[in-house]
Amino acid sequence: MRRRDFLYRTSALVAAAAAPNRLLAANSGDSTRIPLGLDAHSMRGMKWKATQLIEFAAEQRLDAVLLNSLNYFESLEESHLLKLKQLADGHNLRIYMGAGGICENGAKFSDKWGNAESMLATGIRVATTIGSPVVNVRIGSIDDRFLKGGIQPRIDEAVRVLKAAGKRAEDAQKTRRRRGREVWVRESRGRSSLRGIAGTDQRSRHGCVRRHAGSG
Repeated sequence: MRRRDFLYRTSALVAAAAAPNRLLAANSGDSTRIPLGLDAHSMRGMKWKATQLIEFAAEQRLDAVLLNSLNYFESLEESHLLKLKQLADGHNLRIYMGAGGICENGAKFSDKWGNAESMLATGIRVATTIGSPVVNVRIGSIDDRFLKGGIQPRIDEAVRVLKAAGKRAEDAQKTRRRRGREVWVRESRGRSSLRGIAGTDQRSRHGCVRRHAGSG
């Protein structure tokens, strides 16, 4: 498989997965508005972590922030990740995330998070917790082109790792959809309760008016 074909097919798969999740819909609810976001990689010189990046994006009144490496997270503990999500939600920000390079035969692969499959599994877990609809990964670096066999062995390795994570990703998507439905149900029930309370208050006020009018 040529690199161009690989990128084309990968892009098609990402686009297909993105459509039902409305990746291009702004948090404001206006589906015609394209959201603006911050790629943490462009701010890497600041050496900021996730909390600072989210706060900076909020100050700039952006719609999203991309944390394209696990290294941006101060901690991968669920309690900390939930705090990040709460912070982003409070500013009406969407968090997108990435895990890093997934080719162990690449020139610059880091085993800080374990092997490639373990790293991607961690990325999927983190994404599920913070509400990211994607886990961005990459093959490696430009140096991979000059290794023995060129880029093709790295492409093959990336495909293998992605396929190995397929079931886990599907399960995470189901969890995300279920949580989305639960939020929708809670919000719908909340609105129904408010309408019920408003209706009760209105009927009570009318009843008082009638009683006072009758007693006069």
